[in-house]
This record gives sequence, C-alpha cells and structure tokens, in this order.
Amino acid sequence: MAENQVAYEGNPECKHDRVFYIDFGITGQAWWCDYPECGRQERMGYSDTGEKIRFPPLAYIRTENPEFDGKGIYSHKSDENGLAKLLPEKERIFVGQ
Repeated sequence: MAENQVAYEGNPECKHDRVFYIDFGITGQAWWCDYPECGRQERMGYSDTGEKIRFPPLAYIRTENPEFDGKGIYSHKSDENGLAKLLPEKERIFVGQ
C-alpha cells in the first residue's frame, strides 16, 4: 500500500478525529483535518488500482459524495488501521453535531 504524504503538518496536538476527504479522480486523493485550528492535510497519489488512502485511526470522514448528503454529513469512519468503512445510517453525524 502506498504511503500518505503530509502536505500540511497542522496542529501536532490534534487527534484529527473528523476529516474531509476528496478523491481527485486522476491525480490522487487527500484528506484535511476538519478542525479550522488544525488544517492538517495528507494526500496519496494513484499508482496501483484499488489503493486506499489511510485516515487517522477512528476518525469520522465526510466526503463530497452527494449520495451521502454532499459535504454535510460524516458518513464513514476509519478503523484502527485508518481504513474507511461506511457507517450505518443511524450512526452518521451531521456537520455541526
């Protein structure tokens, strides 16, 4: 699995437990910490088909995907290894909660 590259260090005290993920389609994928005072960014370019970006452990993840209410809901959560899983609808968190 390819390694994430740190694009912006952010706050070293932050757990980055809420992040925003973007898939850039051709060039790669990235996540930003969702706390304005942090702003950490990590990215991973595409090299092999099916490579998955790693997130901070146990982080809620929101995406631009309109199927999950666009940017307004944390619809995924990472496991202990940083791999994202879709949350059941009752466990999803709306931005602002």
